[in-house]
Amino acid sequence: MIPPTLIAAGVAGVAFLGLLGSTAYYKNDRDTIQAEYTGYKATVKAMGEKAEAEKAAVIAKSQLENANVKVRLDAALVDINRLQLAASKARASRGYLPPVPAGANAADGRACFDRPKLAAALSAFGTGTAGLIGEGAIAVVTRDSWHQWFEAQAKVNPGK
Repeated sequence: MIPPTLIAAGVAGVAFLGLLGSTAYYKNDRDTIQAEYTGYKATVKAMGEKAEAEKAAVIAKSQLENANVKVRLDAALVDINRLQLAASKARASRGYLPPVPAGANAADGRACFDRPKLAAALSAFGTGTAGLIGEGAIAVVTRDSWHQWFEAQAKVNPGK
């Protein structure tokens, strides 16, 4: 018969060897996992930095485009104001009343108007017309800037 101390020593030895083997196995596995995690962290960090750089570039481009749109709008409004002033001066320089339509009851074949009312009506008409022209110019510039933005987005995200 084998003495119990020898059996106990054998079991303890096998357990010790198993413990050494499993420790070495798990240490190797832990090192592999740690290396994979470190690589993953580095990749995610690089991707985040790249995304931040792309975001900053898109914001800078958007700000530049907004500045360009503002310059174009300001130029369009200056042109509108110049044209309105020229039209107003041309209207004022004519200084005559148009002939009366056939069948109208007027002396000397000329239409008679209340000058202040006519001037006020023409001024209101000119202001309203300039407002419509300004709104149209702003709409065109806004449409163009949106079109440019959508084209830029199509280049940045071609699959969407």
